[in-house]
Amino acid sequence: MCNESDQKANRRADPEYKMQENRTRILRDIRQGVIPREARLVKLNLTMDDVNLIRQEHNKPPVIPPAEGRKAYNKLMLNEAIDFISKQDINPSSQTNYVSQLKQVFKPGDVLKQLRDPATLQAILNSSTQTNTKKAHIQAALYLISNYPKLNNKLSKKITAQYRAEFDRLKKLSSAQTIHRTQQSIVSFDEIYRRIIDKYGINSIQHLIIQLYKEMIIRDDLGNVKVITSLRDAKDNAQNYLVYRKQPLFILRQYKTSDRYGELRVLLSTEVYDIMKTLKIKANNPLFVNSKGEPYGPLSTYIGNLLDEIEIDRPYGQSINYIRHARISDELRNVKSIEDRVMLSEKALHSPAMSANYIRKL
Repeated sequence: MCNESDQKANRRADPEYKMQENRTRILRDIRQGVIPREARLVKLNLTMDDVNLIRQEHNKPPVIPPAEGRKAYNKLMLNEAIDFISKQDINPSSQTNYVSQLKQVFKPGDVLKQLRDPATLQAILNSSTQTNTKKAHIQAALYLISNYPKLNNKLSKKITAQYRAEFDRLKKLSSAQTIHRTQQSIVSFDEIYRRIIDKYGINSIQHLIIQLYKEMIIRDDLGNVKVITSLRDAKDNAQNYLVYRKQPLFILRQYKTSDRYGELRVLLSTEVYDIMKTLKIKANNPLFVNSKGEPYGPLSTYIGNLLDEIEIDRPYGQSINYIRHARISDELRNVKSIEDRVMLSEKALHSPAMSANYIRKL
């Protein structure tokens, strides 16, 4: 253990290693569409030229500096703000949305002056009865405040904090409204589970699938799972595994938010083991296979058809997401606090760690 710690410390002391580590952090920013601020570049011992070089290496356009003379300014005209956003390397739909929102929020003229005026934020809050509309307006303003050079420094901390506080409030309210709509329109997970057992029986592939979704709130992550008998065999970092034993262990490495949450392990019930044993599922093989004996791949279509067969109405064509939302709704039924409901819902929607028997990587 000490040797490993020493090696890690030595690597961090190596200037070349440190530089590569800092470049990796900037690359992560680039992939997320973030323009690094001056303070961050100073901390990482990099310049904007370094950033643009990294962007060039990954086929990204250079960051366009603000127009000459903008280092010191007392006005920021709306057309300048829109031009700035139009040149940012962000998702095109987000870019179009931000531009549209700014045109609705601000009058032609000095945006800086309007941001400083408390009446602007109040006008946004009075502009619509729709929570998401107001939230989108404030989000666009916050993007401009956070990314336009030195704009954040030209606003009082109180004003910026007010915009962020209202955005957070509206975000929570929007989530609460979504939760309520979902609970009103979706069939409970318990009912889905019961219908599958009634139609296919307890010793069926369909039962195994729904049992796994009962024990883990995951996305379409079951179609490429390899069955193994020992942790030592979980060698491929790009592979999800199920360790086949009395109390199976699910190892989740490849999933949508893996960059954020990393490898996750979930202890499964003996019921999963019993179903697998009855189905004669063998180790060193895919958990689910197609007609050619290959890994099944995405299960969305299969599960969508499965829901149709048990007469679940899916007005938006959801499949796995319908099951996930049903599971989350069941979890939320006894949660009274809006804040707790929002927190639990958001965590469940993004993190498989919501699974009841989730354990950290050992």
